[in-house]
Order: sequence, then structure tokens, then C-alpha cells
Amino acid sequence: MPTRSLLVAATLSTLVFAALTPMAWHTARVGRVDRWVLDAGLPTHTAVFDLGRAMSFLGSGAIVAIITARLGFHLWRREQRLSLALATIGGISAAGIAEFVAKKAIARPRPSTAALTRQADFGFPSGHTAGATALAATAIALLYIGPWSTRLSSRRKRLLAIGAGCYAIGVALSRVMVGAHYVTDTIGGLAIGTVSASLAFVAALKFEPRRPSSVPAAYGRRAR
Repeated sequence: MPTRSLLVAATLSTLVFAALTPMAWHTARVGRVDRWVLDAGLPTHTAVFDLGRAMSFLGSGAIVAIITARLGFHLWRREQRLSLALATIGGISAAGIAEFVAKKAIARPRPSTAALTRQADFGFPSGHTAGATALAATAIALLYIGPWSTRLSSRRKRLLAIGAGCYAIGVALSRVMVGAHYVTDTIGGLAIGTVSASLAFVAALKFEPRRPSSVPAAYGRRAR
């Protein structure tokens, strides 16, 4: 995954977030898509709500933090790829910070259905979605520029990348299913997470030492 691809992803996500911000700024005004989803009354269906709650748990701050810490430690200690470890931890942490600051600044009220989850703070962008997306984007980046880029087949990398994307989208959908967010809140979270992770790996690539593309890093260490 070259730097250009990461920059394109970051740029497009920034444009999406910038386009949504004026609509969300200090107001509960909703667009056509948000209104259509609200009218569907998803949280009122018990099965939908319970499924959404389970999916939301997978994108909770605790789950994302645990996975991030384990992945960063593995990259640092086992793979000896410090720049990638820092990008992993830094990118996902930055998503959380950016989401927190944006919520306070934009101050968009949550939908009235948020009372079902006992959440009363601001809603735009979705924190669960931002964290899950940053984690998913990090996983995808590592598949193509990390230690697994030479160990996995192209088919397996594509399947894992699709799985990571489905995870982020699933968490985004879950926040709507439980009534905690508008659809546009979750789109904002998807954008924040993508920008944070992409820029972190752009920085990492500037400091990551070049390695022979034909020899996996782990093999090289054993040979020495």
C-alpha cells in the first residue's frame, strides 16, 4: 500500500467530514437519510437492538484499546518494527482524541432514541465507529506494508482486508441499530478513523527502514 493510496484515503475522508460538519454544527437538524432511518424505528425492534448492542461491544473503547496494545507490542517486540508499532498506537489513539475534540466543538445532540443506551453526550462523530475504523484501517495497512505483506498470499490479504472493512461498517451500523447515533454521525466516525490511521502510516513510511522485498524480516533475523 503506497503512500499515495494512504494520502488519497485521508484526503477523501477529510472532504467527507468537512461536508458533514456544517449540517451537524450545534444542531439536531437531520438530512433525508437520517430521517428515513429514524422513521424505520430500528431500536424499537428487540432483536435489532440486541444485535446492535452485541456488535457495539466489539467496537467499544476497551476492546479497541486491548487489540491496539497487543498489536503494537507484537510489532515492537516480536517483529522489531518500531515505526509501525508507533503508527498503530498513534493512529488509533489520534482517532479517539480527534473524535472527542470534534464532539465538543460541533456539539450535535444525539437522537432522542439515545436514551435507550443511556448516552446523553454529543453525537457527531460516533466514537465507537471512529475507533473501530481506525483499527480496521490499521489492520488493512499492515497487511500491505507490515511484516505480513510477504507472508500472506494476495487472496488472503484481500479477504482479511474485506473482513476488516466489514468490522468497521458493522460497528457503524450497530450504533444506529441501538439508536445511539444518526447515520451521519457514524459516517463522520468512519472518516475520522480513516484519516487518523492513514496519516499515521504515511508518517511511519518515512521512517521505516527499507527491507528486501523478497526476504521476510523474520527469516532475515534468523539467518543472522
